[in-house]
Amino acid sequence: MSFSAITKDELARVVGSKNCCRLSELAALIKMDGSVQISGLKQTSLNIVTENAAVARKIFKLLKNLFGLSTEILVRRKIRLRKNNVYLVRIPPQPAVGDILNKMGVAEGGFLLQNRE
Repeated sequence: MSFSAITKDELARVVGSKNCCRLSELAALIKMDGSVQISGLKQTSLNIVTENAAVARKIFKLLKNLFGLSTEILVRRKIRLRKNNVYLVRIPPQPAVGDILNKMGVAEGGFLLQNRE
């Protein structure tokens, strides 16, 4: 295992004691590996892709504990190069997705925020 993979595994096992710490960690993971899909009026879903199973489990647990949303985990096998598994944590379209994006600073008032440098 690479140093990066070992570090991610160790960090994925650390659980924050406060909800604000958990929310910050979830926001960072989503901003790094997440993508927002908008299909139609108010049909927003959230997808987070990672190659690390421990990170996928942590994202799933954080979403369940903080928001109690219906969440899916899909596992796919890469067909090129290293042929590792890829984990997709998906929040299907539901009304609370917009609230999650607002709380994490990804969206404001229904509009997605873009990174400004």
